[in-house]
Amino acid sequence: MGLEFPLIEVNGTAYEMGRQHGEQAGDLVRKYLILIERLTGKPREFLCRNAHRFLGVIERLSPKYVEEVRGLADGAGISYSEALLCQVRSQALYSGEAGCTAFALRGEATLDGNVLIGQNQEFEPEFAEVALVLRVCPADGRPGALMLTFAGQLVLTCND
Repeated sequence: MGLEFPLIEVNGTAYEMGRQHGEQAGDLVRKYLILIERLTGKPREFLCRNAHRFLGVIERLSPKYVEEVRGLADGAGISYSEALLCQVRSQALYSGEAGCTAFALRGEATLDGNVLIGQNQEFEPEFAEVALVLRVCPADGRPGALMLTFAGQLVLTCND
């Protein structure tokens, strides 16, 4: 039998989408934070402090993403630092152990000529415990997305 993952659907402004994500998956988000601590062997305070090192870059790339992180914190009942840690988990540890692969197809490479973008992440099996299917429908002109991700991990789009 295959794994089943909860479906989380969010829409609206960046803040509203983050809040809805947190409200629907708050228990899994808190479990994700515990898992991060356990697998890294580092205290949450250390990881949260390091996560803030990336805030300036994130703010420059996507102010709306920062608002979505604020919404996540409010919806899940966690601190802003913890919500930020959910976004930059491996970077906050300064670990190169986890990896990912990204791709983009456009033009003749797709059936209808639209751009398709994808990414995978390679992680320990324990992360399946906090995985979910996330459907985002922004109301602010950013593209929608459907993805398998971790509770608390948001979609970064850079066309603010």
